[in-house]
Amino acid sequence: MISVATEYRRAGREPRAPDSVCYVCPRCHDTLALEHGELVCAACAGRYRLADAAYVDFAGPGLDFDDWWMQTPELQAQWLATKAPREEEFQLGGAQRYTLPLLRRLGLAPGATVLSAACGLAADVQYFNDQGYNAWGIDLGSRILRWSERRCRVRLSRADLFALPFAEASFDYVQCLNVIEHIGTVGDTTTVTEDYEAQRIAAIGSLLRVVKPGGYLLLSGVNRTFPIDFFHLQHSGPLRLHSPWEQFSLNCHDYQKLADATGYAEWTRPLPLRGFFSWTHLRRRPLVRPILPLANWALGCMPDAFYGSPLSFFSVVLIRRKAI
Repeated sequence: MISVATEYRRAGREPRAPDSVCYVCPRCHDTLALEHGELVCAACAGRYRLADAAYVDFAGPGLDFDDWWMQTPELQAQWLATKAPREEEFQLGGAQRYTLPLLRRLGLAPGATVLSAACGLAADVQYFNDQGYNAWGIDLGSRILRWSERRCRVRLSRADLFALPFAEASFDYVQCLNVIEHIGTVGDTTTVTEDYEAQRIAAIGSLLRVVKPGGYLLLSGVNRTFPIDFFHLQHSGPLRLHSPWEQFSLNCHDYQKLADATGYAEWTRPLPLRGFFSWTHLRRRPLVRPILPLANWALGCMPDAFYGSPLSFFSVVLIRRKAI
């Protein structure tokens, strides 16, 4: 087993290759040194614990986020035992059928640096590493309890989206899927705070900061201008009806507006949805299963304008960072 300390010595204490990644202080972005089981920043005196040779805790005990159905230790344990395998199946399917082909289309071959921000169970991070990519992941929720099962656990860290422990321009590609709508909300609800827009700009700016010039950021979420939400069902039944003017979810124009406000973005484009969904629930319904291949095919053959329109129930957007 390779410990975080060993991996850190390799990545952080040796001369850095152009395509390598190493942790920096999330507060001041200065270099870190390994001292007595902690990563220590000489510039600001920040200290970050190595947790059981599995990951570095950059966030500390006072910061976390979990879905509404995982708010107690008992519910967390129940979810991890019964629901986590299905979510892992969803995550791995998306990495295989959507993200890996996207990386290839973008010209990012094995060896490219990849970050999955809010990676959850980190099945995607492990898959990308298995495919030869230099992949890393961060998260804050109780899904990290499954990280001990990951072969790539030394490249996972508990970290805040607003304070990423990586130097500027570290990654060729960053993805943060189904997360931005949860920023600037009251817990895991659809109620936004007064400064929700400023928080979302800061989050996207933080993600784009660690993207290399000319690199890419992928974001996704339910489409605000489509009136049915199949994903955020906090006690609302099989679907959630909402106004196209609600402030919780976003559409493609919203992502573009927020990305432009960071000053990093060169362009923002909606992408087709084919391959993004693993249909983990629907595949278990015999009457629905036969039509899923057709549905998946249809999600990739619409005109480009469809994916940024009110007709699409979901948005996947690609943002390119300005080249210097």
